[in-house]
Amino acid sequence: MESNRKKIWTIPRLQGAVKATFFARALQDRKDEFDIELRYRDMKAMLSVTEGPVSDRTLSRALAGLVASGHLEKSGVGKKTRYKVVIPRSDLIAAYAKSDSTSITVGSNIGAVGRIDEGWAFYGVPAPLANRLRPILRREASAFRERVAAVLDEFAEGVIHKIVLLARGRLSRKEIRAGEEGLWRMLQQSTLTAMLYFGGSRFWEWIEQTHPGALSLVRRSIGLDALAETGRAVPVDQFVKIWTFLTGIPEEKLRPAFERESKALSRHVAAANRLIEALPRSRRERALKELGNLTPLGSALTAVIHHL
Repeated sequence: MESNRKKIWTIPRLQGAVKATFFARALQDRKDEFDIELRYRDMKAMLSVTEGPVSDRTLSRALAGLVASGHLEKSGVGKKTRYKVVIPRSDLIAAYAKSDSTSITVGSNIGAVGRIDEGWAFYGVPAPLANRLRPILRREASAFRERVAAVLDEFAEGVIHKIVLLARGRLSRKEIRAGEEGLWRMLQQSTLTAMLYFGGSRFWEWIEQTHPGALSLVRRSIGLDALAETGRAVPVDQFVKIWTFLTGIPEEKLRPAFERESKALSRHVAAANRLIEALPRSRRERALKELGNLTPLGSALTAVIHHL
């Protein structure tokens, strides 16, 4: 049987093999694959050894397609032409998520410890060790969350401080102080709302896996046909119903507090808007983008740290 029979290449298959050459060279050179530069002849030589011969025409078409799609970066001309692999951010994120999902699935087959309502879990913990490791891992998870929260607070403080500096001389000190407080209150409120949504979604997904139909039952028992969609403000009435259900405090006692908070938030929003409107147009747009990115950062951030 022939072992050196010429391989029939398709362009997509060859493009995958080309990208693999960068990873292989990175392992050999102990470098990051994104720092590797390869010449045409380097790739052809590596492909011929690992995959079999490939024609110049087919390889050139594959390389041209990768450059056009943004998966390869080309520099230089003639014999000095070099290529670097580029993986789009969206592809990297999808790969991270799939890899982490696989690790969690494999680890869960061994065992796990955690508390969904407290927002922590460790997978790959054998059942005989679970009780001994649970308090230790819980403590470390709590310490980690506190450190990350401090980092996020520091980052948010930097964003708001830059806005305040840009507004100086354009508003009175009183207006700037009110605007700064308003930005913090808006950020806290929007982050809390998002955290309730994302955290609640995670919690209810777990409940539905163990108690199918529980979510619909609770919604009916609270009197809500549907919870507010993500990204939309939760009406006061829904907040009151939810917190009455969670705390047992009657609606008539909770409603005045929620209404006062809603009115106070409206004042803070107005003060924050005055601060933002005082900025130069170019800086205003940038500030709004940064503020808009802080809410999902503080609510949907999910950290996965692998031991190995």
